[in-house]
Amino acid sequence: MDKVGALKRLILVGSWCLPIYREYYKNDLFPILRTMDLDFLIEKPKEKLPVVDVPKALSSLGFEPLFDVNSPLVKFERTDLEIEFLCPRLRTKDVIVSVAHLNLTAQILSYMEIAQKYSKVLEYKGISLKVPEPEAFVLHKVLVYPLRGDSPKKQKDLFTVTNLFEVIVGNQEL
Repeated sequence: MDKVGALKRLILVGSWCLPIYREYYKNDLFPILRTMDLDFLIEKPKEKLPVVDVPKALSSLGFEPLFDVNSPLVKFERTDLEIEFLCPRLRTKDVIVSVAHLNLTAQILSYMEIAQKYSKVLEYKGISLKVPEPEAFVLHKVLVYPLRGDSPKKQKDLFTVTNLFEVIVGNQEL
């Protein structure tokens, strides 16, 4: 995805940010809780930009489209990982948005504008990735925590927020 220029238009969000924070800040106190899904936030979903064919790039990596029978949302999966694209809330009632410049669809979620506004580019294993600042990551988790109901994700969010908050408070160099 880096080779085709897609990563310049995306922000990595969710638990896969944690190992990136850990390596970048050289701090083993960052919790490592990865899931089998990788989430990317699309920075400018409605802008007219040159097309980058993300599905084609993902196909070359062994990913296949996973169609949602109840909506136009398409995720991408292979045996070890699922990739989903997200979008900050727009001035629409839609929950799925078509992103022409990336040739894909994205799910609209609340509070994603926090990651969009407070993100920075970090180097990870030779790739430049845009991720939310750790403080923005925690704020987002705190805001979505009550919306989770009684799901396992809610418990994971609580664990992540608690541990990441302790790291942030204990390390003012972030």
